[in-house]
Amino acid sequence: CQTDCSPGWDKLLGTLLVTCTFFGVPANILALKYFRSKRSRDLPNLLYQAICSIDTCTCVAHIPVAIALFNDRYPVLFNNLVFCAAWRALFRFLQLVSMFLVMLLSVSRCIAISLPFHEIHKNRFLLAFYLYCMLLITQTGLVVPLVNGLTVYYGADSAYCYKWYEDTVPPYNNTGNTTTTDATGAYTTH
Repeated sequence: CQTDCSPGWDKLLGTLLVTCTFFGVPANILALKYFRSKRSRDLPNLLYQAICSIDTCTCVAHIPVAIALFNDRYPVLFNNLVFCAAWRALFRFLQLVSMFLVMLLSVSRCIAISLPFHEIHKNRFLLAFYLYCMLLITQTGLVVPLVNGLTVYYGADSAYCYKWYEDTVPPYNNTGNTTTTDATGAYTTH
């Protein structure tokens, strides 16, 4: 790593990620089951269900990072360019949707507290959620692949996949060398 990374800290961080996954997935599934069992289909209930679903996926998405941390930050699963790009797109989508759902829940609760007799229109909030998801999917699926010079690479300093545009400063691995991919998607160092 370019910073002070030690195998002990990596193992600890990897263990914390695995622990959060093993507790987070069942806890979110139980919470999702609870919110689905409620008879009311009001806005907060639907938003809590969506948040539980997204958080479950986020917990699972940390597994490749934990695997890399347990292997001295060697890319392992991220060594495949397609997996790295797909994981980055999925993880970014999960992060942004999670924040947007919490924002929708906060706005709906603020309206309910400020205007207790005002009817909150569930469909408007759901439309905003669907449009936001479509915007993210369109951006990731259509715009990003059309950008010339866009590369996805694995950064060993953070065990994360990044976007990189070829007209910017090149990415470096933990030895200070540039990391590129060959036709098979495997990483090579120069």
